[in-house]
Amino acid sequence: MKSSNPNEPSQGNEQTQAQGNEQTQVHEVREYEVDEEINYVDFNEVNVHDLEVNDDGVQNENIDVGDEKGDDEKECENNDDQDQFQRKKRKRVSKAYVDFTEVTAKDGSIKLQSNLPQFEKLSRAMARNDVITVYEIEKKKLQSMLRTINKISLTTDIWKSKVQKISYMCVTGHFVDSNWQLQKRVLSFMPLPPPHTGVDIINGVMKSTKDWGIEHKIFTISVDNASNNDVAIRIAKQTFSRSHKLPLGGKLFHVRCTAHILNLVVQDGISTIKTIVEDVRNNVRFINQSESRLLKFSEIVHHLGISVKKLILDCVTRWNSTYEMLVVAIKLKDAFPIFAQREPSYKCCPSLEDWTRIQDVLSMLEAFYGATHVISGTNYPTSNVFLGVVWRVKHVLNENEFHHEELIRNMIEKMKTKFDKYWGDCNLLMSIGAILDPRYKMRLVNFAFNQIYNANDARINVTKVKDALYDLFYEYVQIDNMKIRKGSSSVTHMGSSFVTSTGSTSKGKVVLSGLHLYDKYLDSVEDETPNKSELDIYLEEGVYKCQDGEVTSEFDALSWWKSHELKFSILSKLARDVLAIPVSTVASEATFSAGTRVLDPYRAKLSSDMVQVLICGADWVRQLHGIDKPIMTYEEEEPIDVILQA
Repeated sequence: MKSSNPNEPSQGNEQTQAQGNEQTQVHEVREYEVDEEINYVDFNEVNVHDLEVNDDGVQNENIDVGDEKGDDEKECENNDDQDQFQRKKRKRVSKAYVDFTEVTAKDGSIKLQSNLPQFEKLSRAMARNDVITVYEIEKKKLQSMLRTINKISLTTDIWKSKVQKISYMCVTGHFVDSNWQLQKRVLSFMPLPPPHTGVDIINGVMKSTKDWGIEHKIFTISVDNASNNDVAIRIAKQTFSRSHKLPLGGKLFHVRCTAHILNLVVQDGISTIKTIVEDVRNNVRFINQSESRLLKFSEIVHHLGISVKKLILDCVTRWNSTYEMLVVAIKLKDAFPIFAQREPSYKCCPSLEDWTRIQDVLSMLEAFYGATHVISGTNYPTSNVFLGVVWRVKHVLNENEFHHEELIRNMIEKMKTKFDKYWGDCNLLMSIGAILDPRYKMRLVNFAFNQIYNANDARINVTKVKDALYDLFYEYVQIDNMKIRKGSSSVTHMGSSFVTSTGSTSKGKVVLSGLHLYDKYLDSVEDETPNKSELDIYLEEGVYKCQDGEVTSEFDALSWWKSHELKFSILSKLARDVLAIPVSTVASEATFSAGTRVLDPYRAKLSSDMVQVLICGADWVRQLHGIDKPIMTYEEEEPIDVILQA
């Protein structure tokens, strides 16, 4: 039996023998996939079902992490907290992952062999307990944070797991913290039984908000355009209005996903050119069906000197992948006719007229593609750029309304009809959000409305927006005044002594100072209420212009409000809440991408409670450590990259 002491001189001999004879290797082996590193930050990757279970159930508590005990170990031993020490030890051991060696077993599976004497087997129960412990710790931290915020906006969406055949509803909270940093947290990831009616959806949202104690802080809810969501929002508005007054009477409460609307607008337009799109799709599919065809096409691309590394086969339900497919295909348009000469079975080569039409379509869809990327961000405010995106889309549609190509005119007509269905009426959120961006204020509203609406409607809508903004501002003024009165009424007088602004007192006897005459003078010359409100002052000041070298797209509106918080004490609170509103449901959809990694075929029997622990806990821990994962929205199908061979 090998000694656990790493300093024994026989260790070198054993290592030499192990190199000569694999059967003498006596290192402990931990079986799990190579990419499943046990890490405190990414504990959602741990396969709690596949972890090896110790039959004796005995933990090796005496195994040292190093030659000497560290501060953490001494502290835990002094506090008789062995459980805490075990968690820290396992966390530290997991960081030694690089010291493991890959070993291929007889059955072909990949194992990891420990070269460290401090390595300890982890049972499934230990891993499960560690994951739950981290989840509970981070949940308490988040609860403390949510108690300090004024308003929170929600996004929610539904996803069905392919391996479990269970539908889950994700609820994500968006808010700005005390340091003016935009935050988002997955609040719940709960199973939602069919038939997914509006009542079922709102019951899930209400349960989540009550569990977190934020039902009286809900500002807005962002959802997609499904009919059951419309029912859910209507019920939610009635329910939440009973417990607290919704801002502007709930006019801002329902936020339709802008990315979903843009998708509907573009899909209607693409339907008019579906024949051309289908031809390009068939071209890519034909080349990808055979390795010889792909090699032949790659050689043609190489000889033509075209710097394109791959073709893209789009996902039909995602218009942006169709756009990317067409962008790549048009760069290779010269290669397709040559490929047709060398491949006799190739019969679907697009004509020059088709490529011209594709170019016209791409020049128009480019604005939609850029707009989708802008409003799909989750790490920066999007409500302030909402109006600019809508105006840009409308401007492109107006420019191409009288296009020389009849096919494009028909396409524009369909897209404008869908646009007017959702944005034909004045949208208060996109207007108020733009006004609270110091780069825009009322100037962008006046400019954009004249592009989106006719002259008469533009004047009416500008007045409507300004009235709504002032109503919302004075609601915040009233709330602030109530807090001031509540604070002043709670002041208690200790004994019979108190202090006033006019002097000092002792034992209930007021002694006036010489400043009381100055106070009377101030009362005669100063008005108690200023002539102009903070909103008046803000709107009258000029817009913020980016300095030399400062990129407009990188401007941080939250940082600007943070530096002007003292000047606009009430208006800044309004800006904090409005700028936190997401105009898309991308945050919740991105969580479903993580769900597919947690619920894979090897972990299909995870309970719904454990799924929520893994999804929510991983999100909270990533935020704790500042880990920013790329946003990947979940789709049933994904576009295929067809790599061209060099």
